[in-house]
Amino acid sequence: MKFASELFFFLLLICNFYFISNKKLSFTVVTLIFYFFCADYLFYNLGYNIGEFSIGKLYVELVFLIIFSFLILDVSLKHLKFDSFDVKMILFLIFSLALIVFGSLMNSLTSAINGWRSLFLFIFLAWGVTYFTTDTIKLLRLAVKTVVIVAVINSFVSIYEFHTFSGDFSTIWRYNLLLEAKTLKDSNFDEHFLQYQLIRGDMLRASGLFASALSSGFFTSFAAILVTNNFLNNKSLKVFSFSIILLLLYSMFTSQVRTAFVIYFLALILSMFFKGKSFSNRAFFIYVLIVPVIIFLVGVLSQSILDASSAGRILQYQYLMSNLSILGEGLGANVGKFDSFYIYSFVDLGLMACALLGLFISWFKYFPLRKGRYFTLESKGYPMLQMSYVIFFPVLAVQHVASSLYYFSIVLFASLICKANKVSLQTVYKDDIK
Repeated sequence: MKFASELFFFLLLICNFYFISNKKLSFTVVTLIFYFFCADYLFYNLGYNIGEFSIGKLYVELVFLIIFSFLILDVSLKHLKFDSFDVKMILFLIFSLALIVFGSLMNSLTSAINGWRSLFLFIFLAWGVTYFTTDTIKLLRLAVKTVVIVAVINSFVSIYEFHTFSGDFSTIWRYNLLLEAKTLKDSNFDEHFLQYQLIRGDMLRASGLFASALSSGFFTSFAAILVTNNFLNNKSLKVFSFSIILLLLYSMFTSQVRTAFVIYFLALILSMFFKGKSFSNRAFFIYVLIVPVIIFLVGVLSQSILDASSAGRILQYQYLMSNLSILGEGLGANVGKFDSFYIYSFVDLGLMACALLGLFISWFKYFPLRKGRYFTLESKGYPMLQMSYVIFFPVLAVQHVASSLYYFSIVLFASLICKANKVSLQTVYKDDIK
């Protein structure tokens, strides 16, 4: 079966090579989303070992190398002519490679590469896809449909898993996978600690084909936002969209991820509030800066009522404040060790993590969240899709979402929205000149 799997992924790479060379990225986007969705489940059931090198396990990296190779070729043919967005991404790529060098000196080359993959790979993968896309709206619509289809499939699996769980953890595939991973790192690991990650109260934290209930909950919440965007901004398929929303919400319940509901309902409330209103770049900048501060202060003031997981994040923030430095501990020093993306990135990169946060903030200026301007997929003015990006930042403050499908989906959608709006503005500007 491994041979068949490797042959399958090899053929996928050949197909990717063909479509990318012809600047048709639809195939690449769809296969990447499905890969992130089911890769852990697939490799576990096919008997792949943790850390095993194979075409299948390196599929994402190999796709990135194909995209990056054609990007370099395209740039050279254009005699190094870029627009401002691409210049920014190229400079950021150089910056990230410098972090790999420093991380290699501080830790090891393997650790630094793993850290780069965790924080930066998906960003540059999304940029590569966007760079070659000629019809961003068409690709964005396809990505929306793919995300929703994946979320619906996983919801059915999660709900079935939730209602058929007998109490025997060994029957859950991810329990065995996670136990193997924990044992490899610590031979004395107590498996009872792992059980606490799989249940809340007396109920299973179902995840379907995801290896983590958190990954499942966040991604399902994002998909619910996309379907709600269609429900609010389109006249057709109202009943069908509402049915899908209910299914996704119930799937979020089976994951027992409370933050997933916060993401969804906050995006819904904000889209109602900002319909026809502006969200300035300055306001967004202030918002991003104060979000982690507010979350930390609320956590400190309410420590007596926090559960163990939330209280642990407060301790991690205190650790960050005590150990924050200019260069940090080096890229790759703490892959997977913290519960917050902010804590992880600032401990590893130090103040250099401000560049990563600054990149995310800079994308917002291309978003059409302005009075009297509507995005193509938000024809009635409810900015649900754009609010999914706004809500992304509180998630970064409390959850470690790097390397997840949710993380990739957000940066991909943000990149496509940026380019779609940027191209639209340029077209309007040129027409006005004429």
